[in-house]
Amino acid sequence: MKAYYYYYRDSDRRPVITVCLLKIADGLHRGISICSPKDNPCKKEGRKLALYKALRAAKKQKNGCRIKRTEARHVLSKANAGFLLGLPKSSYHTEPMGLLEEKIILGGKTNNEI
Repeated sequence: MKAYYYYYRDSDRRPVITVCLLKIADGLHRGISICSPKDNPCKKEGRKLALYKALRAAKKQKNGCRIKRTEARHVLSKANAGFLLGLPKSSYHTEPMGLLEEKIILGGKTNNEI
């Protein structure tokens, strides 16, 4: 099992959105962690939450709920990641989303190996 992470940052370069791609023998799962505007963004905390959501999707074998909170939508738009609005916070058996995720997965660039 391997976990790959990437981030979206706000104008102050803080990692406000963390995406975890979890590659397990049965497929690829995704977890998305979004910091509240009131939080002090922390990579370690973002990774932990995003990994938890990806593991949860794999265990439950289904997608989580879509991003609905107004403040989360605001964070996504400020970080130029509005396209994530259509995705669930945890995805089961997902496909790579665009060239960035394909490059991360196929290129083997890993930030964390479990």
